[in-house]
Amino acid sequence: MKQLLSFALILFASVGILAQGRIIEKEKFDTAQQNGLSRYAGKSYRTIEVTEYYQGATKTNKSQKSVIEIQETGSRHAIFDTDQTVVRLRYESIRIGEVVYTRSDNAPWKEVRLSEVKRETRPIPKRRSSVAEQQVEYRFLGIEKLNNEETSVFQKVQNSRIVDSLDNSEMFSPLTTTCWYGKDGRILKQEVRIESSISFKNPTNFADLILKEKELRSIRTMIWELDPNLKIEAPVIN
Repeated sequence: MKQLLSFALILFASVGILAQGRIIEKEKFDTAQQNGLSRYAGKSYRTIEVTEYYQGATKTNKSQKSVIEIQETGSRHAIFDTDQTVVRLRYESIRIGEVVYTRSDNAPWKEVRLSEVKRETRPIPKRRSSVAEQQVEYRFLGIEKLNNEETSVFQKVQNSRIVDSLDNSEMFSPLTTTCWYGKDGRILKQEVRIESSISFKNPTNFADLILKEKELRSIRTMIWELDPNLKIEAPVIN
């Protein structure tokens, strides 16, 4: 409950992002992202990721959520929830050293050593689609308060034309990634918005596609939290 409340506060605390921002170089965006993630190395922290799906302007009942806790010792605890409207699935795992504990829903825990896990090599399937044309812009949106903390906000806007090699149809796929960084450079939040893909078979001007009105498909929000008191312990196995 505490994690959900914290996530909700951070999710709705941000206000006042500038609509356009200032165009920046790709290197500045990538550097901020790399530095932001590296700030968590050797520390105990958790990530909370929620994906919500939309149909037009309406949010559907389908969603996905994961909570991953990583202790500075390397131990890891992960919970994955998938709500598919009529069925809700839950998977949980704990890794301590070379031992992994797993369970699905409320089933009993199972213990396995990493050395006993069989690693399968699967052939890489042939890709049926490829990016024919792409436009990417990187922006600095300015300073914004997130959960009462000043953050620097960066954004990547990516528009792609994708060609299906089987039926030679094309698809337009817009994607926007926004990242919030604290004063120490740590990444605090990332939001990925995917808008509806437009399928068509007749060649269409790429610039016209970018201006065309689109519908939201999904929003994936990820929150990072430092937690020096985080403890991960092995479950009780009956």
